[in-house]
Amino acid sequence: MINPLIIFAGAVVFFIVILSLIIVSIQKRKKEVWKGRLEDKKVITETRRNDEYNRKVDVYYLFIKLENGTNKKMSVNKKLYESFSIGDEIEKKEGMYDPVKSE
Repeated sequence: MINPLIIFAGAVVFFIVILSLIIVSIQKRKKEVWKGRLEDKKVITETRRNDEYNRKVDVYYLFIKLENGTNKKMSVNKKLYESFSIGDEIEKKEGMYDPVKSE
């Protein structure tokens, strides 16, 4: 029989690793700085295969042409998605998680 303390320790380590990955991802996105033009936006229904029910989830994507000529695809929440129109000039400022319309 496996010692419950070992199972608990493994769960704690797993939780710390996942939490660390989430924090690093958020910090990376907050450090990004760019300006661009919204070229397209789409709602794509994706299936969450890790879910025992195989739920379908709407994911809101913005497709941005950056000032340096490269393309960027980013997922955003529904409210932010609906606040942008194709052709909007948008920018992502350092320290902010989401882009905003350029002033």
